[in-house]
Amino acid sequence: MFESERSQRATAGVEAHARILWALPVTAAEMAHRREHGHEALERLFDEHAIVPTDPRRPSVA
Repeated sequence: MFESERSQRATAGVEAHARILWALPVTAAEMAHRREHGHEALERLFDEHAIVPTDPRRPSVA
């Protein structure tokens, strides 16, 4: 199903879904880690280091 079809269905009241996306700034090193090890590995690093996602000056975890 295409995104436009889902949007039409939701606005028609047949079925409604919400998709929440997080926007988290990441460093170049974190992106390289994600490319090499996958997004779950990067998320584990975030959890292990207990990052504060709202801190724009947080240190890199990778």
